[in-house]
Formats: sequence, C-alpha cells, structure tokens
Amino acid sequence: MTVKEAIEYIISESKKDESLLTDTKRFWAYLSDLAPEHRKELKVIKRSLDSEFLTLCFKDKEDIKRRVFKMKFRLEEQGVGENWIDFIIESFFTPLGWKPPQDEEETSQTQKQQTQNQQTQNQQTQKQQNGGTRWYVAILILIGICILAIISNNSNENVTYSTIETTNKSYNQTEKIETKEITLANVGDYIKFGNYPQTAEGGEQPIEWQVLSKENNKMLVISRYGLDAKRFDGSSNKWQNSEIRKWLNGDFYNTAFSDSEKKYINSSYLSDVGTSDNVFLLSKEEAKKYFANNDVRRCKATDYAVKNGALVANDNGYGAWWLRSPFLCSIYRVLIIGFIYCYGDIYDDCNLARPALWINLNKEAVTYSTIETTNKSYNQTEKIETKEITLANVGDYIKFGNYPQTAEGGEQPIEWQVLSKENNKMLVISRYGLDAKRFDGSSNKWQNSEIRKWLNGDFYNTAFSDSEKKYINSSYLSDVGTSDNVFLLSKEEAEKYFANDDLRRCKATDYAVKNDAWVNDGGRFSTDLGAKGYSYWWLRSPSPNIMYGVYSVNAGGNFSRRFYHSCHIDDADVVARPALWINL
Repeated sequence: MTVKEAIEYIISESKKDESLLTDTKRFWAYLSDLAPEHRKELKVIKRSLDSEFLTLCFKDKEDIKRRVFKMKFRLEEQGVGENWIDFIIESFFTPLGWKPPQDEEETSQTQKQQTQNQQTQNQQTQKQQNGGTRWYVAILILIGICILAIISNNSNENVTYSTIETTNKSYNQTEKIETKEITLANVGDYIKFGNYPQTAEGGEQPIEWQVLSKENNKMLVISRYGLDAKRFDGSSNKWQNSEIRKWLNGDFYNTAFSDSEKKYINSSYLSDVGTSDNVFLLSKEEAKKYFANNDVRRCKATDYAVKNGALVANDNGYGAWWLRSPFLCSIYRVLIIGFIYCYGDIYDDCNLARPALWINLNKEAVTYSTIETTNKSYNQTEKIETKEITLANVGDYIKFGNYPQTAEGGEQPIEWQVLSKENNKMLVISRYGLDAKRFDGSSNKWQNSEIRKWLNGDFYNTAFSDSEKKYINSSYLSDVGTSDNVFLLSKEEAEKYFANDDLRRCKATDYAVKNDAWVNDGGRFSTDLGAKGYSYWWLRSPSPNIMYGVYSVNAGGNFSRRFYHSCHIDDADVVARPALWINL
C-alpha cells in the first residue's frame, strides 16, 4: 500500500473513529502499519509534520488551494526539498479531493502566436541592424579571454596548490576542489588532513576541511562534507555525555588521524558546554558566526554517509547536520537549506556528523602531557588533557601539587581547572572534590571556620612542596575580610565563573568517598535527579537567613536545597573543592 492509499484508508476509517485524525500518535502508528515498506518516506514526513500540520491537513475549513499553499510555505520553512514537498502534498491532499495543477501554460493560442510573430519581426530587424558589428564584438571578446588567461597563469605561480577530484556517485556529480597546503591556507580555503571512509564501498579518502578561523598559530576547520550519519544520543540532549561526542573523540578520531597527525590537533575548551575535546560539533552561535548565510552553511553527504542512512535531497545531495547546542528536549541542527533549526530529535540517526577541530600550525610551541585517572567508585576512566601551567587558558586543566585520591589513600597529581587569568596570575579550582569535611562545629562564619584552618594548614602542607608554595599567591577575600593561600569560592564567584549548572557540577575522588562524601545515586533529592555520581561542595558564603547554614552547590550544579539553599555547617558529607591563585 502506498502512502497516499494508506491516508485514503485512514480518512475513510475516521468516519467511524475521529481520533484517527485528531490523535497524532494514533495517526502515525496506523500509517506506519499500513505502509511499512515506506518507513523512510514516513520518517521524513513525520519530521516535517507536527500536530499543527495535521490539523492544517484535515480540520482547516479554508478552501483546499489555500491549505496547499500554506502547507507548501511551511514545508519550505522547514527546509524540505522540492521533491519531498510534492510527495507530501500529493499524499495528504489528493485523498481530500485536491488535484495537481495541470500545465499552467493555458494562455490563448492566438495570444501566443501574436507574441511569437512579434518576436520574429524584432529578431529580423536586429539582425539587419547589428550584422555588421557582431564579428567585431566577437573578436574583442576573444582577445579579452586570452589576456585574462595569461594574467591568471602568472598570478598562480606564487601559491602552492594540490588539486584533487572527488566523485559523489550517488548524484553523479564530479567536483574539482582546490585544496591549499595547511600552512598557506586562509579563511575560506580548503585543506586535506586525515582520512575517512567516503565511498559507498567504504573506501578511505583524504578528508577535506574548510578553514573557518585562523588565530594565534592555530586554525579552526570543519569537514567540507557530512562524513557519517549518527544519532545525537539515546536519552539526553546534553553534549557532555552524548553518544556523538564519544564517537567523535573515540572511533572517528582514531580512524581518521594517524599518531603523527594527532600531534597537530589542539584539544579545545568549549565554554558553553564545559568540555575539552579534540573533535567537536559547532554550537548554534558558531554556525551563525562562521557562515555568512544559509547557502554557505549547506552541507552535502558523502556516499558512505548516505549508505549509513543519511537522508539527503534527491536533487542535490544536501543533508541536515548536527550542532551541539541543546533546545528544550531537542538539539539544534542545520537543515538542508542551511537554516539553523532548533528542533532536532536526538534519536534521529539520519542527520549528518560534520566534525570540527583546531589545528596547531606550530605544534612545537605547545606542550601537552596526558594523564589517565580512574574513578573506581563509578567505573569511569576519563582521559584528561592538561596543559603546561604557563600556556593554559581559561577552561584548560593543569596539574599542580599532589593529594590522596584513591580509595587506598594513594597520592596523585591534583588537576585544576583555570577559572580566570589576569595580571600574571591565574585563579584555579580543583577539578574534583578532594575530601569530605564539615564547615564548622558552631558557626557559619568563614573567618574562624574549621574548613578554612584545614585548607590553609593540613591540606596546604600535604598538597604542595616548598618550591610549589612559592607560586601560590596569598589572596585577600574582600567579602569575608581574610587573606588566604587556599580558600573556597563565594556564591558570587560560583555564579560568575561557571556559566550554567552543568559546568558547576563536581564529582568526588575515591578518597573523599571513603571519607564519607555523599554521592548522588539518582534519587535522594528530587532536585538532583539526572546528576548521578556527583556530590555537594562547599562555598564560603554564609546563608543570610539561616544561622547555621552555608551556601553550597548541589549534585545538580545549582545552589543547595538541603537547608534553604545551604548546607548545615555540621554536614560532614559535603566535599571541599579548594581554590587558589597561582603566580605566573
């Protein structure tokens, strides 16, 4: 049964049961059952038609031509190709009595003939008048072409190009692409870097990248084509733990680049999502910033991506591609026409992955050291790229000092996240909650608290050698009137330096867990649902309303609701997350 026949059947059945047309879920389920061999077409239609569209089809009382016009307009807004628009309109409106328009050239034959006669007379007149000058103009054009060819050949001698030819067999299009040497490329140019399957048979070819930005001896590039078809995730629209992020920085990264090529890839901190990644998707803002309009934002799929399920326009091979920015329960993506659209189904595995990355143009200028830590409590192994201290920027991670972190009390380098960099010094905070401590036994004032004494006493002397202490800058905290080597953030600083709740969340080390740090198991507090594996951490700001309350950040990354936006000073299961200023 075709889609059109299935819809006709549903319309006839709706006379007995109106809910077949008014209940969106029932309509799509019934349609899928009736036309199972057209699931791919139905998938495209379902992405384009929500309940509003169905109402427009079946319940709007305007004349049918008006409804078809409105439907076509809204489908074009969604970025649906012309072939799909024709298919959808015919499938939905033919059962309602609409007929496709006939050839619209139904003007009177006498009018046509008059027009043709008039054009013939005009052409004959022009031939007589211009016959003598036509050869003269042709000779001038040929001379101009020769001059341009000579100039073009001379001007290309100073630039090194390597030209490759790729064929997109699905659409019988052969495109000649001029790619520059990496060090010579400028914004808008194309380079070749790495290899990935691109033919329908899975044959690897050099990946072509478009240069989006060039700054500070590095360049931001994005793949020219959508290299594969992937869903964003199976349960969440958060980039941090998404399937597509793991794929980009795992299977894709290891397949596409050799060990020598990986040395040129700069791990980049994405401030909007709080992750450091070798390979990533653009954000909504970056897709606007680096592409001037919809036309240049459009992206074709490789044959390999199409074979893996990518949906593309039949007439030109363009497909929709993922961005990393969430919107409500969905994710932003770029539609076939290049329009940035906020509704992308995270389960949709027919959208394209278009990787982006930063390439170092002078790799010797940056030194990386990679460490691997294992959080045994949650069976997670995280690879963390840490920069040398003097080269680190806001959002990067550094290693400085040592503290017990394993359940057995084994010391490991402390990882710090850079929050600010100014006046030859940087503010850092520990990546993990390093220990479980109560704030104090009798007061919520930072000045005389137990946790302040511990941070600037036992912790300070355990974590740092004498040579490391020389780099720690004693800092005056104006809100509490103390000068400290090590301190906790204030509530205002926790809001200032972390853009959102997700970035503010913190896990505890195994050592802290052994010392009774509380870890969210997914259900202790309703406000922390979805924050499994994260802990509460102390701030230094006293609660303005509760005598024994101190502000803290809960497992969900917002300010604690245990005790009216604070924790009780005697809560010994809250973790300490030290902060300090380092002199550069």
